[in-house]
Amino acid sequence: MDTASLTNELRSLARRQQTLQARLSVLRATTTTLNQASTKNKTQDVKRKIATDVLLSKGKENLQEQEQFDSENLSRFTGTTAFRVKGFSDLLGVRIEHFSEATGTFEAPYYVILKRVSGEKHFEVFKHTIPSYVPLRSLEKQYLKGKVDLLAFVRKVRRCIQQFLFKRRVFNELQSLGAEVDADEAYRMVQLTLQGVTYTLVCGPTRVERVVEKHSKPFLLGPLSGLRRRIVRANR
Repeated sequence: MDTASLTNELRSLARRQQTLQARLSVLRATTTTLNQASTKNKTQDVKRKIATDVLLSKGKENLQEQEQFDSENLSRFTGTTAFRVKGFSDLLGVRIEHFSEATGTFEAPYYVILKRVSGEKHFEVFKHTIPSYVPLRSLEKQYLKGKVDLLAFVRKVRRCIQQFLFKRRVFNELQSLGAEVDADEAYRMVQLTLQGVTYTLVCGPTRVERVVEKHSKPFLLGPLSGLRRRIVRANR
């Protein structure tokens, strides 16, 4: 093989190498994208699996009982399930649940048992396991007395619970940064210790509304959803 032929072959191999490297880069980028999509959709996959398991379950001998069982379990994904209290025609039960994306499971449910007032069209709260930070009596008066709106009542109760769970998750995640957190039951007043300095935060449903201390840092104020990011940036 002469010098010219060898040079041409080397050039051909170099072009081939460039082509293969380009293909490898595309494959790596595609793999990364697919992995990210897989992680992002993990919760949805878990939900689909649970729903499929429910639909394929054959544990109930009675078809009507099976259909009711399936319906109740599938409706859990809306966060609320209504049910009749066995043996009591004047009682209506409501189960409120939250699906944790972190664990892929339902957290412990909350219950409200409503009782229809004899001779009246309105309801009253008979028994419940709703935490005290939810203004249950106020919501009862607003939505269950006079013009009854059961759906609005349940939605408001569930929203209060969701807001609490959201705040709890935000501050629990801050502990991974070395922060110390001490909060009241509703996470309305939160003492947050960062690098040895303690701040008292007054939190609304979705925001840090005020910091009590005069030496507070401006980055602490604002949406709770971005609090962790703001703290990380401030400590760089």
